[in-house]
Amino acid sequence: MFIYIFDNYKSRKSASKTYWKTKQEYTYKMEPYLVENISPMPYDAKNALVFYLMKNENYYPKPFPREIILTSLAMNNLKELKTIVFVGESEHWQVKITLEYYENFLYLSPEEQILNTKGCEKAGGPIADSDLAHLFHPHLTYKKVDIDDIDKIIYHIEKPRGSYSGSLRLFNKFTTNPFVGFGGSGLGATKEDILVMTVRWNGNEEVMELRAK
Repeated sequence: MFIYIFDNYKSRKSASKTYWKTKQEYTYKMEPYLVENISPMPYDAKNALVFYLMKNENYYPKPFPREIILTSLAMNNLKELKTIVFVGESEHWQVKITLEYYENFLYLSPEEQILNTKGCEKAGGPIADSDLAHLFHPHLTYKKVDIDDIDKIIYHIEKPRGSYSGSLRLFNKFTTNPFVGFGGSGLGATKEDILVMTVRWNGNEEVMELRAK
């Protein structure tokens, strides 16, 4: 395991981006089955970048080694993940959208030195760097008992800072897979936001508002 600590988020992001660029270039030149055996597992959080090399030279061994699971949990904990749950319903659908996100900041002290703490924020120190990301998990449940075959569910979500569209399929007879998701960098939503979701299926359409519970 290799652990790299950077002075700021920008440098860590640059190093991570360089790794992926190098990996893509190498993948282009090598046979795919060879690339999997030489690629380390990368993890990043705040100003830390961790590379885990497999002991048995398999990129995705089954089952995963305990070390990989612990590394992943540690890095996610370092990101200080937060959760907001939005709920709403229409005549035919009950919807829960779970938002997982983190928002980490580096602040400048009065001496213009970067501090990896939030203490300087209370003192009015300016933000030197930030690392923001979010992931939405939409979960739909069909409320009626007269369900027919639903081939595909199309949804569109409007929020104050953008919108998302996608499609889902029923995981079993009445619900969708709760583990699928979408997201990106930046702030996804806040507890005060109201999400407007449109659901289309089998030629039908319903619109509902979702609020944080």
